[in-house]
Amino acid sequence: MARKIEMHWVCSSCQHRNLGRHKECQNCGDPKDASEPWLMPSDTGAAPSVTDPKLLQQANAGPDWQCGYCGSHQKRLDGRCAQCGAAQGEGKRVPVGGATAQPGYAPTPRPAYAAPARGAASRGGSTVVKGLALAALTIVGLSCVSMVLIAALYDPPPPVIHKPVARAAAVVGLSWRRVVHVERYRVIQEAGFVEGRPVDAFDITSLGQAHHHDEQVLDHYETEHYTEQVPYEDTETYTEQESCGEDCTDLPESCSEVCTPDDNGFATCRDVCSGGGQSCTTRYCSVTRTRSVTRYRSEPRTRQVPVYRSEPRYAERFEWHVWRWGHERDVTATGDGTDPPHWPTDGELAPPAPLAEGEQERTTRDESYGATLRTDAGAEEHLTMPSLAAYERLQQQPRWYLGGDPGAPSLVKPVRSFGS
Repeated sequence: MARKIEMHWVCSSCQHRNLGRHKECQNCGDPKDASEPWLMPSDTGAAPSVTDPKLLQQANAGPDWQCGYCGSHQKRLDGRCAQCGAAQGEGKRVPVGGATAQPGYAPTPRPAYAAPARGAASRGGSTVVKGLALAALTIVGLSCVSMVLIAALYDPPPPVIHKPVARAAAVVGLSWRRVVHVERYRVIQEAGFVEGRPVDAFDITSLGQAHHHDEQVLDHYETEHYTEQVPYEDTETYTEQESCGEDCTDLPESCSEVCTPDDNGFATCRDVCSGGGQSCTTRYCSVTRTRSVTRYRSEPRTRQVPVYRSEPRYAERFEWHVWRWGHERDVTATGDGTDPPHWPTDGELAPPAPLAEGEQERTTRDESYGATLRTDAGAEEHLTMPSLAAYERLQQQPRWYLGGDPGAPSLVKPVRSFGS
């Protein structure tokens, strides 16, 4: 069952509290506009129901309309604006929620001034000023909120980057090492069976029969005793829970009155109820049943198991010569920062004895560079240089900033002056 209650509004000019039926302030005569919201009674349950036929007609007529010329609120039953005479068709409906506030709302008071004359011209002018001021404030507020949201979406704060702590250090030692690996192509002697002899072998000599491998040969059978798990069917009894009805409890019904503004100075109140009915749970009972199950028992078994013996097998073994590349020697040059890195000289790379006929030599090279730096705190840290260029930079710039962990330091940037 619905009922109507009357709301109220507070005049922003003189702060007078007006009933919802009035569209003009009963104290100063200023017409109600969109800046003055409808206020719901603080206790809607205690608010009296509207029973007067004329008030009920006004409450049921529908939302108020706002004059499109002077901005004042008019009753839905009024065909023309009571302030400026404009027709209702030239106005607009009051926005839902725009002219309604929750209990406890207090509008911001306007500066005090003399009450305007009761004439239509003065009231219309006051309403227009209030409408323009409210529109300007609304546009500025929406613009600020939009700019903040766009900035948050498209310009997020930069991530926090934790940079390693740099440590100033001085170069106290340099080292370099260059190695030339020498391989020689020469005749070598090999031995093996015919399947392992290369096709380019020469000077092949038989070494006679030699042990090639052992072969597993069946010797006899033995009887083995073992136990096997044999399945059989059996019956067992068990208890099972099955549904045997329901247990139900009645739920109480809870009702409360909810009031909705009609956007015309009145509100419609209805009783909204929840709950009620029953809450049921399934009841379970224990039932004894039987079922067939597979079980296992141990039974002795015997089987014949083959037993093997190892017998050696022999084949002809050979010795031969073949040309192959093989490592011959390493020639190394080392030094520190006092002498420039260099490779071993041709004299140092020369073979200690003349090569035999058909022999050749070839070389491969590798190099490594290292440095020792002492930090201003007195700790020594060792680095491996990736190239000669990095090694020469350390020679030219004696102080550097080190980054990374002390166990694995890395160069960050040079310290331009020794005293910095």
